Amino acid sequence: MPYAFGHLQVRNWDWQPRNHQQSRLLSGYWVTFAAAADPNGDGRPLWAPVDADQPAILHIGATTQMGQIPHRDRLDLLDTVDTVDEVS
Repeated sequence: MPYAFGHLQVRNWDWQPRNHQQSRLLSGYWVTFAAAADPNGDGRPLWAPVDADQPAILHIGATTQMGQIPHRDRLDLLDTVDTVDEVS
């Protein structure tokens, strides 16, 4: 969560300039989404809307772009697990 809220300093880690840049980028998406219900704008790379036919996520790293969901097969497995009924 430190990335999302721009508070990398709460962790005593060896943060690099790229970490601060990525944090500002992610925070910008969140702030714009909260204000306008759309995370895009201010020259940031496009964060595409959800498309059930072509699931993708925004990868924020050395480059920022939409891409495949890593380990999607593992995530899909979770959909096959029965949920636990509420205990009375």
